[in-house]
Amino acid sequence: MSDQAPPEAGQRQLVIAGDGLAAWLTAAVLARALNPADHRILVVSAGGGTQNLPPLGIADATQPAGGAWHPALELDENRAVAMTGGGFSLGSAMTGWANPGTTWFRPFGAAGAALGPVP
Repeated sequence: MSDQAPPEAGQRQLVIAGDGLAAWLTAAVLARALNPADHRILVVSAGGGTQNLPPLGIADATQPAGGAWHPALELDENRAVAMTGGGFSLGSAMTGWANPGTTWFRPFGAAGAALGPVP
């Protein structure tokens, strides 16, 4: 049973299925862009069960291009990071995907020094 009230007459309900950053950013942008009298936005868990994870048990990250959300949300990135206890990352390390003991690093943006014409 849901504790959510049904949408009012004539109101469209938008349902976003997800648990992570993408679901909540999508809901936030839609909430700012749409008239609340005409639309109701509901984020529904996709069953990820993230509420029972220990601290640092899951992390959401976005690449620098994620900054495209900031104008739509009028988001002060430094304030948002401070208020949520977040941090900045240069990339993600993936360990053990190909073979045990192997690590692959996915940088967010430019990383390292240029080697001649190669960035």
